[in-house]
Amino acid sequence: NGGYSAVSVLEYVDYEIVQNNPKPFIGFSDITNFHSAFYTKTGLVGFHMDLLTYSLGWLWNLEDFSNKEIAKELFVKALTSPEPFGDLPQITKWESWRTGKAKGKLFGGNLSMLSTIIGTEYFPSVTDLEGAILFWEIDNADLYRIERCLTEFKYNGVFDVISGMIVGKLPDMKKLPFEGIEHPTAKQLVLSILESYNFPIIGEVDFGHKTANVPMFVGLEASMDSDNLKISVLESALK
Repeated sequence: NGGYSAVSVLEYVDYEIVQNNPKPFIGFSDITNFHSAFYTKTGLVGFHMDLLTYSLGWLWNLEDFSNKEIAKELFVKALTSPEPFGDLPQITKWESWRTGKAKGKLFGGNLSMLSTIIGTEYFPSVTDLEGAILFWEIDNADLYRIERCLTEFKYNGVFDVISGMIVGKLPDMKKLPFEGIEHPTAKQLVLSILESYNFPIIGEVDFGHKTANVPMFVGLEASMDSDNLKISVLESALK
């Protein structure tokens, strides 16, 4: 169910049991810690997607949540279809932040959670991330926090090896804590940090907080085409 304390229990998990008894592990936000740890240590695919208690529970009951049917359809398909998931639907308008195409294994989640465990045994090595498509979202964050997290990834060599990036919804962004300056948008900030890299980037994709989530499967092969705003999952999560 998300929250704040998943990182504190990673050391107590019996990863051999997880590996020998694979199950769909569903969630986002704080659950990112488990997705990363399970994938790194056991190869378990993570279902970064809507979950019952939040998305199909609390969020479902909000008057302005208008994507109930598509959220339900995606949830059921992810958990029942033995076929590759295929093209992810554009529930809202996506944006091409940098053009190009990429193909590789999906890895990612909540940016704050990922930055907490990067460089640890619960986060893939740079070698294991070779050619990956990194996806991330963050909620209610200051722009400087995004800058700090992405710079952390940069210093750890992640951007040197990935083949593409997918950015989810970034609700409730806060401006930099300074007056009298021109505040960049999240897109401008991201492109500034990544200006020395040339991998494609698609922004405003439908996953994160306060939105219906298209499933992003940690560890599955996917392709992206930023020119045509297309993301396809090329494998099934159910094996």
